[in-house]
Amino acid sequence: MAKTIISPFVDGDTVTGVNLSRLPDDRQKWQVITASETTESGVFLMCNTTSAAITVTLPASPSDGDIVGISDGLGTAGTNTITVGRNSSTIMNVAEDMVISTNNASILLTYVSTLTDWRISAI
Repeated sequence: MAKTIISPFVDGDTVTGVNLSRLPDDRQKWQVITASETTESGVFLMCNTTSAAITVTLPASPSDGDIVGISDGLGTAGTNTITVGRNSSTIMNVAEDMVISTNNASILLTYVSTLTDWRISAI
């Protein structure tokens, strides 16, 4: 499935305290997805769930400081959820996939290797 780039952030922009100038230039993008997929570090996904639920699977071998952004792009996660597949790591110390079911929710996940865990921040 092809991804649509909405717009790259300008170097130095911030999203809730995350300085995007620290990200490689090729990873400062929001991508619109309409179907389930496995993501990689540094990608921000705008999920369109108007037609169906979506699963975003986190990277299989994350490294310390890896980040993934996930947003309910059209405010329909309350009807068609976004499942965050943990891919064998934990999310907030819980060994279960996470389900986003709140309209317009956005999260930033950061991998912390000392905890072997994805941590959540609101964005």
